[in-house]
Amino acid sequence: MTIEINRIELIMSVHATESMKKNDQVLTNILSEELLKKNKIITEEFEGGYGNPIIIKKVELAKKKDIEEFIAFFSQRLTEESKKKLFSEFEERFDENKNRFYIRIEKEEAYKGILKTENSPRNVKIELRLKTFDANPDYKKFLTNKGILKEN
Repeated sequence: MTIEINRIELIMSVHATESMKKNDQVLTNILSEELLKKNKIITEEFEGGYGNPIIIKKVELAKKKDIEEFIAFFSQRLTEESKKKLFSEFEERFDENKNRFYIRIEKEEAYKGILKTENSPRNVKIELRLKTFDANPDYKKFLTNKGILKEN
């Protein structure tokens, strides 16, 4: 099985009522300080519905070494409960047309250093872009072997 993750994208929004310092810590807890130093954080500002500023922070990992470092760091910190949840929800989270797997990490818990999947409005969106030339790739098994998913 020849599958690889060729890009990872993290996106989060920071609303006017949120602390920028706390949100920076969230990124550090998800990515690691080393990866944040090596990769650029793209920041864009938008206006919310009530005229409040909303800042979008985005980090893209494309270098193989950075992707491997992220997967190792992230999979160690992701809760066992979340890994099982991601396994059971694999079909809902995987876009087979684009070969992308989507994860949402709850920001408040990530700030505390606990990486937990949640479908709350305050989350960090992580997109794993997968690539293969195999006829029948088993992406679920691949992500399980990487420590992102865990069979129940």
